Amino acid sequence: LILADGNKLEHVPSKQIGTGQFVLGSTKVVPRLEGDFTTADKLGIYMQVYNLKPDEKTHKSSATFQYTVKKGNEQIMQFKETSAEMKQTGDQITIERLLPLATLAPGKYTLEINATDTLSNQTISRTAEFTVKAPPETKTAANATPGR
Repeated sequence: LILADGNKLEHVPSKQIGTGQFVLGSTKVVPRLEGDFTTADKLGIYMQVYNLKPDEKTHKSSATFQYTVKKGNEQIMQFKETSAEMKQTGDQITIERLLPLATLAPGKYTLEINATDTLSNQTISRTAEFTVKAPPETKTAANATPGR
């Protein structure tokens, strides 16, 4: 599970898709190792899920993904999606989501992703912690100190 700066995504040329460090699909992500974001940021969520069981007839996998954001023990938001809504390659799915942080109050949060392979009935869970801070104040003409 990688948390990245959703404002600094780079699309890579076709011949470089899937190659190189932090290149997931056609996107190169910039991880935020310290996990610090502001309310003005978008949280980039990236995770690759492997070895999903393919359906014998369609040869596609069937999985559900549940995202939960918690502040302490309090659930702040939760949403789900299925593999049918996502781009999948064989037995692999790459999660690429942007989560705007504008609605979150400053503080420490935990993102939990539960991925369930509905054909094999197996679930994996990954968590990552991140901190949301207020955006830095910008000086405007109205609050700038007048010059002499």
